[in-house]
Amino acid sequence: MKKIYRYLQNQFDFPLPDLPPDILKKSIRNRINALKLTKSSNAYLQLLSQQPNEQLQLMGEMFRQLELLHQQCQPFSSAQASAQKYRDIYHHTPVMLHSIDEQGLVTEVSDYWLEVMGYSRDEILGRPCTTFLTEEYRQYARKLFLPKLLKNRSLKNLHCQLVKKDGSIIDVLLNAAFPEDKRKNPQALVVSTDISERIQVQKQLVRQEQILQGINAANTQLVIQNTFQKAVSCALREILRACQADRAYLFENFTHPSGELYTSQKYEVTRSQIEPQVQNPALRHVSYREAGFSRWVEYLSKGIEIKGLTADFPSSEQELLHSQGILSLLVVPIMVQDQFWGFIGFDDCTYGREWTESEVELLKHTANNIGSYLTRRRTEVFQQIEHNVTKILSSSEEVSVAIKRILEEMGSHFKLKLAEYWEPDYSEEILENSISYCEPGNALLERVQKRAATFHYRPGEGIVGTAWANGQIQWLSYIDSSHQCHRAQLLLSAAIQSAIAIPVVLDQKVLGVMCLLYSEPHNFEEVILNTFGVIGKQLGQFIQRKKTEQQLKISEERLRLSLKSGSVGICDWDIPSGRVYVNREWADFLEVEPEAIQNIQDWRSYVHPDDQQKLRRISNSCLQGSQSSFRAELRIITHKGSCKWIIEQGEVVQWDKDGRPLRLISTQLDITALKIYQEEIQALNQELENRIAMRTAELQASNEELENFAYSISHDLRAPLRHINGYSRFLMKRSADILDHEARDFVEYISQAAVKLSQQIEDLLQYSRIGRKEIRREYIDMDLLVRRKFNLLRKENPGRNIELRIAPLPAIKGDSLLLNQLFYDLLSNAVKYTSKEPLAIIEIRAEENEKDVTYIIRDNGVGFDEAYKEKLFRVFKRLHGEAEFPGTGIGLANAYRIVTRHHGKIWASSRPGQGATFYVCLPRE
Repeated sequence: MKKIYRYLQNQFDFPLPDLPPDILKKSIRNRINALKLTKSSNAYLQLLSQQPNEQLQLMGEMFRQLELLHQQCQPFSSAQASAQKYRDIYHHTPVMLHSIDEQGLVTEVSDYWLEVMGYSRDEILGRPCTTFLTEEYRQYARKLFLPKLLKNRSLKNLHCQLVKKDGSIIDVLLNAAFPEDKRKNPQALVVSTDISERIQVQKQLVRQEQILQGINAANTQLVIQNTFQKAVSCALREILRACQADRAYLFENFTHPSGELYTSQKYEVTRSQIEPQVQNPALRHVSYREAGFSRWVEYLSKGIEIKGLTADFPSSEQELLHSQGILSLLVVPIMVQDQFWGFIGFDDCTYGREWTESEVELLKHTANNIGSYLTRRRTEVFQQIEHNVTKILSSSEEVSVAIKRILEEMGSHFKLKLAEYWEPDYSEEILENSISYCEPGNALLERVQKRAATFHYRPGEGIVGTAWANGQIQWLSYIDSSHQCHRAQLLLSAAIQSAIAIPVVLDQKVLGVMCLLYSEPHNFEEVILNTFGVIGKQLGQFIQRKKTEQQLKISEERLRLSLKSGSVGICDWDIPSGRVYVNREWADFLEVEPEAIQNIQDWRSYVHPDDQQKLRRISNSCLQGSQSSFRAELRIITHKGSCKWIIEQGEVVQWDKDGRPLRLISTQLDITALKIYQEEIQALNQELENRIAMRTAELQASNEELENFAYSISHDLRAPLRHINGYSRFLMKRSADILDHEARDFVEYISQAAVKLSQQIEDLLQYSRIGRKEIRREYIDMDLLVRRKFNLLRKENPGRNIELRIAPLPAIKGDSLLLNQLFYDLLSNAVKYTSKEPLAIIEIRAEENEKDVTYIIRDNGVGFDEAYKEKLFRVFKRLHGEAEFPGTGIGLANAYRIVTRHHGKIWASSRPGQGATFYVCLPRE
C-alpha cells in the first residue's frame, strides 16, 4: 500500500494525510480526479493565453480563478464539484469552444459556439468536426489539419471558414490541443476565434490599395499618351483591372439638330468573357429622352453618379441595360469647363454587385482627370493651331495660297473629312466654293468636293448661308437624314456627321465662310468657338490687308500712268523762296516748257482773272493754318489762249519749328471734258424730266384705265356668270328627266366652269388691289395673327385632324391687312396640301437678327419637286393637278406680292412626299 502511496505522491505531487486506509483511499481517488482536472485546465489556460482576443483573455482569467479554487480546496473536497465548475466556465464563457476526440468527432461544444453558429447541441455532438467547414477547408482539414493535430497533439493559428446553419460563412482562427496526461480517450479542446471583421478590414485595405494604384495608373496613362484615343483606352484598362468589373466605357455627348442632348459610346474595355458593346448600334447616337434615360441628364449634369442594380432601375431604362447583360452599373459624369461633356462607367454582368465608395471615388477621379485632360489638350491644340495660322498668314503673299494652307493645316490637325472656303459673289448674292481640302484617298469625299463646285448658298441658307448673313459661327453637332440641311444627303453619303461654319470677318463685314466637316458627331464647346472666331478674324484682317496692298499697287500704277499720260499735273511750292517745280504733264497742259514756270507768280498768271481772288483766298487760309488742305475748281488760260477747267487740290506737307509752313504740294486735274459733259447732262436731264413727267401722266392714266377695266370685268362678267350658273342649275332641275346622263354632265361642267371663272375673277381683283394698296405700317402681334388665321381655317375644314405647333413669334412692323392675307394664304396652302394625311402637322417658328425676322412654315404634306419651284409664286402656275388639289393658283402669287411690297423675301424648299417649308423674311421696321 505504501508503495502505491509513494507512487501516487510522486506522480501527482501532493502530500498524503495520515488517515485510515479506506478513507485515505477514497480521498486519494477524489484528489487524483481533481488534480487531473486542474492539469487539463492549466493546459487549456496555456492554449488560451496565446490568443489576443479580449474574450479569450477573459476566459483565461476564469481558468486561473479555477486553478486558485483548486489550490484553496480542502484535501477532501469533492472532485465532482470541481468538474461542475469547469463545465460552467466551458459553457458560459463568451468564447467559441468545442471538444473533439481522436477520431475528429465532436464530444462537447460551448453555448457560445452554438449561439454564433445557430445550431442546437443535438445537431453537433457526435458529428465529425469537419462537417461545419466549407468544402474547400473540409478537404484541407481531412488531409492536413487532423493528421497534424494527432501527431503534434496541438495546432496553432490555423485559418479556416465555418458554415453557419443559415448558410453564411465566417472566417475563424483555430487553436487546438490534447491534454498532456495519457488518459484513455483523450479529448482536444478547440478554440475558434472569429476573425471575419479582421479579414474584411484586410480585404478593404488591399482593395483600397488596388483602387489607389488604379487611379495613379489611369492618370499616368492620361499624361504619357500622345492621343486622346490611346490615353482613354489605357486609362479604362487600368481602372477596369483595379475595380475588377466586367466593362469600363466612355460616352460622349452631342447636341442633335432638334436641340436635344444625344450621346454615343466611343471607347470600351471588357473582360475576356464579356461581350463588347462598342459596336452596338443601340448605343450610338442615342437620345437620352427617347431611350428613356431622361433622369440621367438631370443627375449627371449636376455631378451626381448613377449606380445600383439594374432590377431597381426605372422600367424605361431596364430594357436597354438587360439587352447588354448588365446586372448592375456605376456611372459618373465627365465635366469639361463646367459643362456635361459625357460619362464614364462600370458594368457588372456576373453577380449584380453593390458598388463601394472607393469604386465610386476611382471612377470620379478618372472622370475628373479626363475632363482636365480634355481642357488642357484642347487649350494646347488650339494654341498650336492659332500659332500655325499666324505663321501661314505672315509667310503668304497670295490670299488663295494662304487659305489653302490653312484648310490643310486644320484638316490634318482636327482629322477632318473635308474643309471648304466659300467666297461671296455680291452681284448675285450667293456664296460659291472656291477652295477646299479633302481627306486623302477617299473617293466619296472627292466626289463631294467636286460637287461642291456646282452648289451655292444664299443668305440664311444652311449653316454656311446663315454664318454669311449674321456674321456668327454656326454649327451642326449631328447631321441626320431628317435634317433640312443644304447638301445633307450628299454629306451623309460620305459619312460626314457634323459641321461648323466660321465667318471670315473684318469690322462686322463677312468676307467669306470656312466650313469644316467631321466624320463624328461633335460638340463645339466655348474654347473651340473662341479659337475659330480668332482664326476667322485673323484671316479677315489678312484678306483685307492683301486687298489694300493690291489696291495700293494698282493705285500707284494708275497714278504713274495718269501722270505719264498728262492727265494730272503736280506743283511743288517752296514757300519761303517762292520757287515752284511743275512736272512735264502740267507744263504741257499750260502749253509751255517746265522751265518757263519758276515761281508761284508765274504759275498763278495762268489762272483766269475771275478765279484769281478765289485761289488766293483758299490758299492763304491753308497757309495760315485755318485749314489743313484746300480744293477748288478753277479756269485756266493756257499760253495759246485756250480756256480749260481744272480741279486743284493742295496741302501743306512741311512746317518749321515755329509752325510756319515751308512746303505746299498741289495737284491739278483736267476736268474740261467733264464740264462739257455736265452741261450736256444738264440738258439731257431737263429733257428726261420732261419725258418722265409725260410718261408718269400716261402711266397714271393707264393705271386708271386698268382699274376701270378691272371694275368693268368684275361688274360686267359676274352677272352673266351668275346667269350661266343659275340657268344651268334651273335646266338641270327642270329637265333632269329629259336629259340623258351625258347631257347632265355637260350642264354640270358648265355650272362648275362658271363658278371657277367667277372665283378667278375675284382672285385677280384681289391680286390687283394688293399692288395698289397703300402700305400702313404698325406693330403686329404675330402670335395672335397666326393663331386667329389657323382657327379660321380649322373651322373651314371640319372633320380634319390638324395640329399647329407654334413657337414664340416676334412682332414686326407691317400692314395688318396684307400680313393677315399673307399668313392666311400660306396656312391655307399648308392645310390644302396635307389633306391626304390622317394627322396634318403645321409647324411655325422664327429666326431673327437685328434687321430681319424670318418666319418658317413647315407642313408634312405631299411636298413638291424643287426643279419647278420657280413656278410657285406665279399667277395661275400650279405644281399639282386641280383634280388632286383644287384651287385657282393665285394664293402664293398674292403672298409673293405682299412680301415684296414689304421689301422682304419669300422662298420655299421641299422634296416630294416629305412636306414643304416656306420662308418669309420681313424687315423688323
